[in-house]
Amino acid sequence: MGNINVTTLFSCVGFSDPFRNGYDGPLLNIVRSKKPDKIILVFSEGTIGNQEKISAAINGIEDSYKPSIIVDPEETPDKDTPYFDKMFKILYDKIMKYFLEEENITLNLSSGTPAMESALFSINRILGLNVSAYQVKTPVNDSNENIEFNLSDGNDGESPESTVQNTSDRILSDKGEKFEQTLIKENVKQFIQEYDYLSAYELIKNDPVLSTKEELSNKLEQFVVALKYQRVFPAVKVKKYDKEKTILLNSFLIFLLQVKRGMTSEVVIRGRNLTEFICEMYLNKNYQGLIKYDEHQLPQLNECEFTEIREQLYNNRFSTFSFLSFPVYQGIFKALGESEIGKALDQLSIFNIRNQIAHNFNELSEKKVNLLLKYYSTDNSYEIVNRLLSLIKFVFNLSKEWLIFFETENKNIISLLEK
Repeated sequence: MGNINVTTLFSCVGFSDPFRNGYDGPLLNIVRSKKPDKIILVFSEGTIGNQEKISAAINGIEDSYKPSIIVDPEETPDKDTPYFDKMFKILYDKIMKYFLEEENITLNLSSGTPAMESALFSINRILGLNVSAYQVKTPVNDSNENIEFNLSDGNDGESPESTVQNTSDRILSDKGEKFEQTLIKENVKQFIQEYDYLSAYELIKNDPVLSTKEELSNKLEQFVVALKYQRVFPAVKVKKYDKEKTILLNSFLIFLLQVKRGMTSEVVIRGRNLTEFICEMYLNKNYQGLIKYDEHQLPQLNECEFTEIREQLYNNRFSTFSFLSFPVYQGIFKALGESEIGKALDQLSIFNIRNQIAHNFNELSEKKVNLLLKYYSTDNSYEIVNRLLSLIKFVFNLSKEWLIFFETENKNIISLLEK
């Protein structure tokens, strides 16, 4: 480890270093302003010829300032300097070599080819290195394109002040705020596209810029609260359906989200609960009095008034039962001669693996799980959702807009993010 009190400048060398047309180049401007203790220089094959001139210019800044100048032994091939991916790899390896030895590093983001500059900038921001990084404005606050080279500047190793007309400080501290915001936004988008609203919300809430976007933050918070506490989505609430249909639609949307996220256990548990709720709705609507409720509001068969159904259930596989559940509903529909809804319910018998999930840790059947989450790209649908929709239609006319609810909301959220 190096001395943490030593400041080290890491810099590529460009054709504007050390001078250009009477002005400090970026490297010399940073050195003049910050006076690092150590300077690590990365030359390309094309700039290595300026090594002595650059050393002389640095040592000529002040008589009392003589930094340690280290030239990285490996020159960068000229054929690689225009390519970002190659420069990223080369400069990453070099920075890691010196960063492990030195704690207080400054990066020059304005010397070298555009690929070199971009690579250094990206390495700093992506890795989150604890370094200072500086850009240097051009003398005319514009592109260097029309600034001619004056190759005689400093050739004789004279003091820079004797050959350079303008040595004013042009450095800008580069905090990479736009870059950081872009990365954070991309992460938020990724979470949204994966329907992970909690992670997206946490990212936004903890970011000083994005957290000021109240509409975006409120929208995500509504999703988080709805999913965490089973609260009604605002989009469902405004429809003003009766209580049962509101519960059904809201529960279906949460179920749909869990399917999209591949959450097998939650899909099975919520899917079976939702299925039983639909059966209860259907029987209450079409066979009033068949269901009664105990003190805990659990549904039970009204055995006193529907003795024939009770007998048929007892004569089959049901010897005793306290409340209505998936297999009991199957028996009731069979006893009532309700073949259509009974057939739709039978198609959801895969939900019977709920007890296997809830009461033990046995491995689930790969075949059943794959069927559970089978996806059809042709119409962007899932097998288990299609089967559940076949049952829902007996109690509720669910419009297609709800099947793309999350895709629509995702577009709205991303639009708010980009505002």
